[in-house]
Parts: sequence; structure tokens; C-alpha cells
Amino acid sequence: VITNGYNYSDAVTRSFKKATVEEYGAVKDSLTSDNIISSSDSLAPVYMWFDNSTGSMYWYTEAAKVGFSGSMGRLFAKFSALTNIDSFADFDTSNVTDMNRIFQNCKSLQDTVNASGEVTKSVLAPLANWDVTNVKSFVFAFGAGADGDAPKITDFSPISGWNVGNCEDFNQMFKYNRYMKNLNAFQNWDMTSATNIKNMFTGTVALENAAAIKNWNVVNVTTAGFGNVFSSSGILPSYNDATKLPPFEKRPGYWTDKGAYIPN
Repeated sequence: VITNGYNYSDAVTRSFKKATVEEYGAVKDSLTSDNIISSSDSLAPVYMWFDNSTGSMYWYTEAAKVGFSGSMGRLFAKFSALTNIDSFADFDTSNVTDMNRIFQNCKSLQDTVNASGEVTKSVLAPLANWDVTNVKSFVFAFGAGADGDAPKITDFSPISGWNVGNCEDFNQMFKYNRYMKNLNAFQNWDMTSATNIKNMFTGTVALENAAAIKNWNVVNVTTAGFGNVFSSSGILPSYNDATKLPPFEKRPGYWTDKGAYIPN
């Protein structure tokens, strides 16, 4: 179980990689207890070290499963050079309760596109099988504090199957994402526990259609929690067009020209 951080530079780390036995063997003798990021009761230690020559953070363990417990909040926040998260597919997140700001301001994270600009691989593909059943907060998870600093993600389909049914706070989750064009990936998300979706899609300037979330069950979202959901978004010119930004079917109301939702 990973519980500790490691002293690294978030401005230069370009990737996190699971080291091979050979790669671990090459540095083994130089590692100390400071390189151990796992809890003391883990079956095998998890080591982490930084390779200046590649800008990569390596981790290695002989354990069959690597998991997190409790909070992953801010774990990779402001890793402005991070481009590769492929090794994250190996993480067991079933006991995680907090993912706030986990990829906030990771502005170099981006989908792979072809010459025509079509996405050929989503950068989020490694997260497809993450178990987020117990997560209560996704605040700023894929967002940014300033325009231009959010991950450059168009294809969110890998996380379309996430079970977010226990999450309460989605505040600013995708704030300042400049690439998403629709919300189809989130169509089947279970939002019954949500109390706050304020600013969830603020600054999504490329957003053209938000009809996919009309069936969200947002009965527990507070009045304040509906504030500026789509402020400064590309969908705002269509705030009164029910084909592009319809009211929630299970919580009748209407959208304002500021992107807030007013329940009846």
C-alpha cells in the first residue's frame, strides 16, 4: 500500500514508469529508506526514484498488487511536464476516498492524435479500470486554476465506466479544459450522491453539446451546488437550446446565461 510521497520535482517529471528487474537492479544499491513509499505493513516495499537523464520517475516492487489507501488528493497536481501515465493502470484504487486535484494543472497530459487531429489514443486509457467506488471528492481532478493549465484531453471515454455513485463533490472537476466537445463519456455516470457540481465545466470553451447529461440524477445537489456549472463555456450561447443544453429530466429547472442551473 502506497502511503508516502517522494521528494521530486514536479516541473521536470515527464513520466511515471514501472521499472524492470534490470532497471531496479542497476540502482538497487543506491536506494535508501527514503526511497520507500509504501506502508510498513506492506508485503513488499515499493521503491521510487528519479532518473535525471530521462525525466522519469521509476517505481518498483515485488508485490503482486500495488494499491493506495485513503487519499490520492494532489498526488500528481502541478506536474506540468507529465506526459505519460501508462504505469498507473497497475494501481489498485478500490480503497481510495479522495482524488481531489489528482491531475490538476498537468498541462502536458494530452491525447495522441493523428495528422488530421483525430484522437488515436486517450491519455486516460490506463485509468479505465480504476475502481473509484469509494471516492467522495473529484474537486479539480482534471481541471486547472488558470486557463491553459488543464490537461489537454478530448477523449474521456476510458473513464466513462467509472462508478462515481458515492462521490459528493465534483466542483471544478474539468475546469478550463479547452478540448472536450461533448459530454458523452459521462452520460451513464451515477450522480445520485452528488451535492456539488459547481463550476464543473467552467471554461470548457470547445464544448458544443451537453445533452448527454440530461438524465443525470442530481436530486441531492444543493442550490449553491448548481452555481456556474458552465460559466465561460462554449455551450453558453445555447443555454436556452434544449437540444444542446437540456434541463435535467430528474430535477426540472432551467439554465441561465451564466451557466448556472435553477431548479424549479
